[in-house]
Amino acid sequence: MEPNLKFYELKIPVIPFPKERPRISRNGTYTPPKTVRYEREISNYCAPLCSEPLEGPLRIQIDFHMHRPEKQKHSYPSRSDWDNLSKAVCDALNKIAWNDDRQICIAVVRKFYAHQEPHIWVKIEQLDWTLKKDVALVE
Repeated sequence: MEPNLKFYELKIPVIPFPKERPRISRNGTYTPPKTVRYEREISNYCAPLCSEPLEGPLRIQIDFHMHRPEKQKHSYPSRSDWDNLSKAVCDALNKIAWNDDRQICIAVVRKFYAHQEPHIWVKIEQLDWTLKKDVALVE
C-alpha cells in the first residue's frame, strides 16, 4: 500500500445476512425491516471505528465467516449470494467508511464457514490513481 493512503480493517461481530429485495405496498416501496435492522447494527458498530469517510477510489475485501449448518449439501457456504451479502455491508458503511459505495473500484468478496463465531471482516484501502493510466486489478 502507498504511503499516506488511509485504510480501515474492521471485524464486525454479526451473523452475515443478505440484503433482501425491496418490498412494494400501497404506500410505496420500502426496505424490509430485518434488512434495515441489520444494516443499522453494522453502521452503529463501525461508526466509532472509522474516524472519517475515506475519499477517492477504494479497494475492499469482505470476508463472510458464515455459520456452518448441521446438514449441508456442499463443502462451501452456498445459502446466500455473495453480491447480496456484500450489498448490505456496503450500504451500511455509506457515510461511515466512505461517502458512497460507488467509490469502490476493486472488490474481493469471499465466503467461508466460521471456525469460531460468525462474523464479517472488511478491509478498505484508498487507491492512488492520480497519475496512473492503467491499473492492474492486483498490484
